[in-house]
Amino acid sequence: MKIDKKTYTVIIAVLLLISLVSIFLFVEKSFKYESLSSDFQELSSEYNVYRNESSEELSHERETNEQLTKSYEDLKSEVNAIISEIDDYRATIQDSLDWFSFNSDVMNIENDYQRDQIETFLNARCYETLFQRCVINTGCINLVNYNNLNLYYKYDNETTGKEDKLVTLEEIVENHGGDCEDFSLLYKAEMNYFLDHICEDMEITIESWIDYDNGMFYLDNKDNWFFEDAKSIKFQDGFIYPNVICGNIYDLNIGDVSGHCIIALTKNKISKISDIENELDNAILIEPQDGGYMGRVNDPSSGMYILNENNINYAPESYIYMVISDNDLFMVDFDTGKWTSYSEFDDNLVQYRSELSSYG
Repeated sequence: MKIDKKTYTVIIAVLLLISLVSIFLFVEKSFKYESLSSDFQELSSEYNVYRNESSEELSHERETNEQLTKSYEDLKSEVNAIISEIDDYRATIQDSLDWFSFNSDVMNIENDYQRDQIETFLNARCYETLFQRCVINTGCINLVNYNNLNLYYKYDNETTGKEDKLVTLEEIVENHGGDCEDFSLLYKAEMNYFLDHICEDMEITIESWIDYDNGMFYLDNKDNWFFEDAKSIKFQDGFIYPNVICGNIYDLNIGDVSGHCIIALTKNKISKISDIENELDNAILIEPQDGGYMGRVNDPSSGMYILNENNINYAPESYIYMVISDNDLFMVDFDTGKWTSYSEFDDNLVQYRSELSSYG
């Protein structure tokens, strides 16, 4: 077929246009590719940087987490060790509290012969009952201890080989005596014998004695034993519960104020720290080594005062710094004048244990 010149020209123009369009499209695609490739490279580079940074952060976080985990496990181990120590302390404290409670009554003495002997002598000589009133003779208790039980004042290094050690009631009898703390503990237990086993549900009168020229005080209700130059003094005001008190107190053995323990009779039993001030105020003071009356606490009759926050910096000559009740031991802090006790310490340990357990 013969193509005329005009048609040939049109065909050539169309082919050229197609070529130009193709070239244009190719170039455009090339630019787009290069742009996309550049973007890809940039994104790839950013990704690598991010990946490296993330890897370092993750590594750091992992290391930090491992350190924290180890620190937590170490802390947990320390907390558990402290809790274990607290439990040991509490067990020791409870043993001490149980010790004071057990040794607060002579009827708890496990040696049958010792217990029966003390009971027999106390019953025979040291109390009277009249019209639902029970009269307890404090001098007679001393008579039983010295005359019937053959107990004498001995320092701890003679009985236990140690300078200062509390011993059981049974050991006091076995050792044939003890120091002021031992005599006071035994005396308190003998007083409790009357309160808990003889005079319960009765009105109680405490009969003691004081110095009196040409007088005579009978130590037993059979009028066989007596002190010369002494007379009876009776108390019916409800101060009947015995507590061992220790401090700077007049000591018969040396005839001067020194470290010594005696008996304080209170209206109610001392069971908590607030009772120290409340119950000891005006308490009757008895010397267990002769059963004599020594005056009242916080009173000029004795010149003996409770050590506390108000007088800790200018303590009186005679003062009380320790109390042994039927189930606890109380002591003053000489830095602050505040009183503390075994049971309070135990309560604090319970709180500390609870707080520590929350970290476990």
